[in-house]
Amino acid sequence: MISGKLVRAKARILGVATVALALSAIALPAKAQPYPSRSITMLVGYSAGGQADALARIVGKQLGENLKVSVVIENKTGANGMIAAQAAARAEPDGYTILMVTDAMVTIDPHLATSNHFDLSKAMEPVSSALHGRRCCLPRPTMCRRIRWPNSSRWASKRRRI
Repeated sequence: MISGKLVRAKARILGVATVALALSAIALPAKAQPYPSRSITMLVGYSAGGQADALARIVGKQLGENLKVSVVIENKTGANGMIAAQAAARAEPDGYTILMVTDAMVTIDPHLATSNHFDLSKAMEPVSSALHGRRCCLPRPTMCRRIRWPNSSRWASKRRRI
């Protein structure tokens, strides 16, 4: 036979489990806030009016229109963009602070910085590429004739003067 103490213990456990189940059913599920729910800050490591700033404003405007939120462009100049990179690394990783990175910040800065340096590739995650471009130096047509590069005179004579 089952003793009275054992029956009461089982009944108590069953009652606690029933109450816990009822309370969990009453609790509302947590809703995640939609992203973005506030403005986004885009940090640019170069001065206002420069190429990086102009590109950031174009990207920020398009991003704001697509996400239906304002994008604030904040220029933090100095140390070839590393001041802005450090500010972005110190920001809360919630997706509301974006850093506009240039190629120099990734390729040149790690070799020049001696103090307060951090690895940009480990501190941040790339989100998107904003611009791919090629750079070249074109001399004046008269310079091509003086240097006598192979086929340079023919190439320069076909080009309009800029």
